[in-house]
Amino acid sequence: MAINGFGDIAHALGLNEYEAPEVRIYQEGSDESPVGRHVVPLEERSSDRKVVYRVDGVEIGGVKEYLAYLAWRESHKRPHATLAEQTMDDLRETFKRNGHQPSTAQWVGLKDLVSSLEAMADGKAEKLYYLSPLDPGVGKSQSIIHFSRRLLRSEAHKNVSVLICLGRLAEIKPMIEQMGLDDGDFAVLIQEADQDKTNERTVLLRELNKAGNADKRRARVLFTTQQMVDSRTRRHDSFEATEDFHYQGRPRQVRIWDEAILRAREMRISAALIGGMLPAATYSESLTKALNTVKAGIETKDHGAEFWVPDLPAETDLDTNDILARYGDEKDAIKEAASDLWELSNTPVIVEKIGATSAAIHYKKHLPDDLKPMVVCDASGRVRKTYQHWEKDVGKELVTLSHGGKNYRDLTVHIWRRGGGKASWDEDGAETLLEGIVRTIDEKPDARFLIVHHKASKRVADVEKAIRRRVKDSRRLKFTYWGGSDFKATNQYRDIENVILAGTLFYDQETYIARARMSSGVRSQEQLDKAKLASIKHGEHADLILQALCRGAVRKSIDGVCGKCDAYIIADPQTGIPAMLEHKGDIDIFPGSKAVDWSPVERQLTGKVGEAVSFIVQFFRDNPGHGDKLPAPLVANKLGMTRQDWSNDVLSHRDFEGALAAQGIRLVRMRGKGGSHFARM
Repeated sequence: MAINGFGDIAHALGLNEYEAPEVRIYQEGSDESPVGRHVVPLEERSSDRKVVYRVDGVEIGGVKEYLAYLAWRESHKRPHATLAEQTMDDLRETFKRNGHQPSTAQWVGLKDLVSSLEAMADGKAEKLYYLSPLDPGVGKSQSIIHFSRRLLRSEAHKNVSVLICLGRLAEIKPMIEQMGLDDGDFAVLIQEADQDKTNERTVLLRELNKAGNADKRRARVLFTTQQMVDSRTRRHDSFEATEDFHYQGRPRQVRIWDEAILRAREMRISAALIGGMLPAATYSESLTKALNTVKAGIETKDHGAEFWVPDLPAETDLDTNDILARYGDEKDAIKEAASDLWELSNTPVIVEKIGATSAAIHYKKHLPDDLKPMVVCDASGRVRKTYQHWEKDVGKELVTLSHGGKNYRDLTVHIWRRGGGKASWDEDGAETLLEGIVRTIDEKPDARFLIVHHKASKRVADVEKAIRRRVKDSRRLKFTYWGGSDFKATNQYRDIENVILAGTLFYDQETYIARARMSSGVRSQEQLDKAKLASIKHGEHADLILQALCRGAVRKSIDGVCGKCDAYIIADPQTGIPAMLEHKGDIDIFPGSKAVDWSPVERQLTGKVGEAVSFIVQFFRDNPGHGDKLPAPLVANKLGMTRQDWSNDVLSHRDFEGALAAQGIRLVRMRGKGGSHFARM
């Protein structure tokens, strides 16, 4: 475009007239580092060294033009910068100091976020949830920190206060430290510590409870957990009536929810859990009778049928507090099921038959309507389908701000096409997975690795211990497990350029069903669309994978591009994860990334699985110029297999698709006319 004035320069860079960037001095014709950052006096200029000036790459001329530019910039200084403008200025300085370089689109997303915070502070925000879906590492947390600082210094906002709701206790202290607030300016509202315990969590609870202003209602910034907001507002069914969150007698105006938010709380009660409640009901005939009635009702109803939970308080003469007291010492699953069952009294639920399990599934809004307006910062907001259905299918409750985009062209995703869930880490599967992971690590003897794995349990071996014992040098390895304290919202691994997802985390089917229903407001008497359920599942998979990989160098943003990184992911094609990683699914988790096959362990397949692989590979070798598709039923017929045996023994085999992928062939799963087929990758 033509540069006819200094305003055009700002426009070309996507900035407003008050956002003039740094000017650097370059020797003409050179793209090397700038020779300086100050005006070169006229008398020092020689005939063989002409100096030109560029503003982020846009040339504005020589010394005279530069002096004119400075005069223009001075004349355009904003007389009274808004909170949002001041915050954006602070972000630029911080990002420049830290080497963080958002793209123009990401700056737009950050401005969208900060402007929404400002609208709440000014009392101009509509009563909505404002979702900021900026990808990990773009700058959401820094925006909250700098906005809060500016708000506290603003004379025009001296009576405005902030509520910051965080997902976990471990995130509170780092944010307090980064904000650098005086003790009188902040407080922390969390549960009280158990005086009889001395574990790490209890120590943290005690420390946080003592932090900041002892009079929490006189602190401008209040830190709390999402669980605390849920429990305290539930007592009044109102945020504004919950005085624990007030500042000087009034509800806090600026409300921030950091990380994911759900429209409602999913409630899943299996017949087995109700059976687990029966022993504690032994001395109450009415309670035993009511529980058996509910259990039988869930077990006998057909899949997808509606079941009305009886009015349990009326039938047992026990209210929710009585139930909590009776089951207070039981296992968490039993205690939660008892509480949820009483909440569902006299309510219709949907019955789902999942394998041998019968469960009642429902959802209930857990946050009061007057909690809005509130800004929600979820780095997975771009990929999670729960938000899209919420915004589209439910009344005016949520609006999505700009996601800013992020280019993942410096990320290479290596896909090992086999199961990676907890069930895949059985005795036989674990050996193969460990062999592949260790071989991959040892092939890069000088590189550092971050390994994300399942937490050790009765079902899953201690992955960290097993890998450390087998690799040649374990000192260069870092580990975190799914859902661990350092799994989200941490920068400590941001310089590690190799990340292995040693398996993937999945929720149970009841969770996906409940989230699909709640997100779109599907009632118990209504059928749930299968395509909607599939999209919810894919979105939850994408959320976990995005968050896990963005603990590493891919978290960085350099002019809108992620940091250089190699990711190694174990994923069964049936989950839809490989398709999303290859930009073929309904969600593109890492736009611009490169996906390649990863087959670190070659296994000799035998029986019908081996025969199927051999036949398919030979077919494509014999048909190099045509035969782009090989129908799956044709292969099954060739092997003389029934449809059920073909599906169970071949298509579902953990190494089948991985073996084909190593030969450049993929299975395309389809229903209806034509069915599934094999094709070249």
